[in-house]
Parts: sequence; C-alpha cells; structure tokens
Amino acid sequence: PDNWRWDSQFNTDFETYKSIMDYALSKGYTVGIAADFSDPTVKGPAREVLNVPAELGEISFEVRTKAYLNHYNTDDHAVHAIGISYDSNGKMYYKIKDSSGKYGVPGEGHYCYMSADYLHFKTINLFVHRKGLPPALRRNL
Repeated sequence: PDNWRWDSQFNTDFETYKSIMDYALSKGYTVGIAADFSDPTVKGPAREVLNVPAELGEISFEVRTKAYLNHYNTDDHAVHAIGISYDSNGKMYYKIKDSSGKYGVPGEGHYCYMSADYLHFKTINLFVHRKGLPPALRRNL
C-alpha cells in the first residue's frame, strides 16, 4: 500500500474494521486511509460526495473481499479522515482531507465527504494511532 515503511499490519474482521474508524474519530484521533479513488463508477455531485454505486447493494465482507481479490479495488491514493458528518436524511459521511485537492468540495479546498459505505467498500488499509484503537483491540495487539 502506497509508500509505507512495511511496518506491522493487523487484519481484523469486518465489523471490527468498521468500528475502528468511528472509535478513533470519536476520541479525537484522525485516521489515514489507503483506498481506491480511481473507480469511474463513483457517483456524487462533482465527485465531492463519494457514494458506492447502488447496483452493489449492501456492502458486506464478501462483497468487499471479492472486489479486492479481483483487483476491482486497488490502493491508488491515501487520504486523511478528520471527522464525521450527517446529511439532512441522517446518512453518515466521513470528512476527508485530500492533499491532491482532486475531490475537494467547492469552497472547502482539499476536503470531501465519503459515505460510510464507500469507505467500507473501497478502503484497503487504515492507519491509526495505537491509542485511537478500541481498548479491547489495543490490549490484543
């Protein structure tokens, strides 16, 4: 993944993987994300809000694994999750800082919003400070 130092990495089950990001952000830690941003089917107004194509249905461990193993999802860019936001319908989005500015929201510079489904589907690796991990997971490392 990207240009990391090949340090230790840990694989988790799908539910734990999804909870790590929310826990870290709720405790004031930001999260690095290595993900697939080149998918031409990604939909959103001016690509500023990233959503998963509806035909994929609900994102599950099986859907995500299949996309990874057949190289539909690849690691082509790294971004930084800095917060959580909700739209007027209560749908959750992650606020993302993108140093390239390619996905920036007009008026907000290098920031975009990534739906939780998009993040859970397209992310290959998360990078989080050890203290940003849920305590039970941190004790098991």
